[in-house]
Amino acid sequence: MLCAVWIVEKHTYPPIRFRDLFAVVQHNKELMENLEGLIKRKENSLEKEDITPIPFFHDFIEEAIAKCEEAAHDFPKPKTDFEPLNELFRAVLI
Repeated sequence: MLCAVWIVEKHTYPPIRFRDLFAVVQHNKELMENLEGLIKRKENSLEKEDITPIPFFHDFIEEAIAKCEEAAHDFPKPKTDFEPLNELFRAVLI
């Protein structure tokens, strides 16, 4: 979700490092605290250990999805010419 918010807000590819994504939500103190808490819980748990869902994240995800869906209408739609691929496909079949 953080990657999607990054794309909507910065119009660039999101960074690979997870903590670098925090730049788009650092203004949200409660979210940052919950993210840090989740990271600590994951670091201190076993790989297969279940972690109780954090209700706060559900609200964040719902809001982020709505924001991304709204922003998706403003992103340019690429116009791809598939004819060269179609020609290659037909040539391979023959």
